Amino acid sequence: MPLTPHLENSLGPYIGKASRVLEKRINRNLMRAGYDMTLHHWIIMVHLWKKDGQNQKKLCEYAGRNKTMITRIIDGLEKENYVLRVPDKQDRRNKLIYLTHKGKSMQEELGELMEGTLAEATEGVSAEDLATCKQVLHQVFLNLADEEILEEFAEN
Repeated sequence: MPLTPHLENSLGPYIGKASRVLEKRINRNLMRAGYDMTLHHWIIMVHLWKKDGQNQKKLCEYAGRNKTMITRIIDGLEKENYVLRVPDKQDRRNKLIYLTHKGKSMQEELGELMEGTLAEATEGVSAEDLATCKQVLHQVFLNLADEEILEEFAEN
């Protein structure tokens, strides 16, 4: 059944397309800059730059990804020597994820790369339009988020 014109022109497809193209551009810019990582890797790095030594469960909550996906992301970061897993002294079944020296040293350069990519994404968009866009997307989030999701995001 074809979508009605109203649904085809709704907010959903615009959010989806913008999200996909932004992720692709970020991934391409990371690769061109010589980093063997993706947006998903970068998201984990950001949370570790904020607070090093987090467990996988906390990183799952921050990134909004399941344990399997986070395990793969951490495996990739560990392979590139950006992070390492260390057994938790309180519970040896639990592994804490720490940045390596290499992972710590990338923060400024990767921050600049992301700022450049986001500037590229918003080129030609006025500050007022950008503020309105953020307000609209925030309201969409509030309209759709249940209490559990709101609590997760409040912690982050």
